[in-house]
Amino acid sequence: MSPGILKVIGTSVTLTEQLRRQATRDLPFRIDFEVLDGLSCQRRGIMSPDTYDVYDQWFHSLDLLWTAGSIQPIETARIKRWNQISLSHDHAVSQAEVRSYGTRPADMLFVQEDFMLGPAPTPMISMLPTTYNADSFAYLPDIAGNLGFSMPESWAWLLDERWHGRCTLSQDPAGSAVELALAARSAGLVDVNDPSNMSIEEIDALFDVLLARQRTGHFSRLWVSSEDSIRFLSGPGCVIGSLWSPAYYAVRGMGRDLVYAAPREGYRGWQSGLSLSVAATAEKQEMAYAYFNWWLEGVAG
Repeated sequence: MSPGILKVIGTSVTLTEQLRRQATRDLPFRIDFEVLDGLSCQRRGIMSPDTYDVYDQWFHSLDLLWTAGSIQPIETARIKRWNQISLSHDHAVSQAEVRSYGTRPADMLFVQEDFMLGPAPTPMISMLPTTYNADSFAYLPDIAGNLGFSMPESWAWLLDERWHGRCTLSQDPAGSAVELALAARSAGLVDVNDPSNMSIEEIDALFDVLLARQRTGHFSRLWVSSEDSIRFLSGPGCVIGSLWSPAYYAVRGMGRDLVYAAPREGYRGWQSGLSLSVAATAEKQEMAYAYFNWWLEGVAG
């Protein structure tokens, strides 16, 4: 493989400078990380596949990426540890085993014979699964106690007017819409059957509630990136808000007495992975597969 640069776009959750430096030391080519916020990364991934080689983000973006023809299939035969990837590949976590909503990554993992995405195993995949987690919201326990909140914690807290003017949310609707649907349903404000697949009527009812809260100033700030959420929840203006777990630990590391909630309704889960740009040349494909295998075998994996 001739020396070159592998261009990777993604978010700060996985594109850390420490990993980039280690990958550059371990692999025979340079690696360039471009860290974007979630919405900007998704927009770039869909509209400008010629500006990156590897797309590192969430599985739910496959609906748009694959439909737009912005990424190409990944050959599982070229992934050395493919048989050890079990969560998505073997449906280790199924909706029959736990109460859950939404689309499982496995439902859009494999490239089917008709070139659509589906769960039936084939030698081609749309995204190489790498990272998964479950997120919720964080809050200051002393203020929660003073306001009269008590266990169990609930997503409904996000819409409780006692937090007026001090609640922050993600600007990305892929996550915040589900969180707010859970909050509105748990608070008895909106009757929602499936928070991950709402009807038009449910969406309208939810937005009536949210717009009313917005007009009164219930939400103090909307964060675009993990760095934004850290800044907001480490400052004086926000005392409750949705938060990714790495950001929670960052705020805790600053000495902020923040609690990460375990909502009685459950967490909001997510999974991310690596996809290959449709514009990647044969040389860049070789580099990308080396990077994919490094992710599973090296420091990251």
